[in-house]
Amino acid sequence: MVNFLKPFEEITRHICGSKYSTLNLVYSYIRTLKNKFAPKEENNEFFEDWINLIYGPENLDTNSDSSLKLEDSNTVEYLLPVNCFGLLKKARAAIFLSIDKLWSTSNLIGLKASILDPRAIKLLPFATVQEHEETKAQVRAELLLLKTQSNILSNTKIERSPVTTDEDPQDSL
Repeated sequence: MVNFLKPFEEITRHICGSKYSTLNLVYSYIRTLKNKFAPKEENNEFFEDWINLIYGPENLDTNSDSSLKLEDSNTVEYLLPVNCFGLLKKARAAIFLSIDKLWSTSNLIGLKASILDPRAIKLLPFATVQEHEETKAQVRAELLLLKTQSNILSNTKIERSPVTTDEDPQDSL
């Protein structure tokens, strides 16, 4: 179980120990976790099977005894042993499905931050080629828009009205 959760520990330590902004790393970390816990086709694991494993009818609690209340508070309730077979696979499936649901849309801001940070470029292989190209195009478009707005502002001259009073200019300060 320790090895199973090691990626979370490493990422948490890296983010918490950082003395600089970490937004540029969020996308790559989420993608790393998603890839680590994703179903592996070579192991005959598929997304649909994992949905069934976690949410399927065979995992529903059909034991109606759990709704019974004990009348005597001094009575010890013995719990039946739990079947732990495949527990890590179920945990892996639950983690993957949670990450997939919560981060299903690409974190565009995080991906833009990753693209703009030279330190994070090596982590970008986790982005798909399409995501990488679309994000680069959006960053270029936003940069062009900012450049255009900057040129418009620098070309606009602000006219100031001349001082028409006989007051000393030092008094107006």
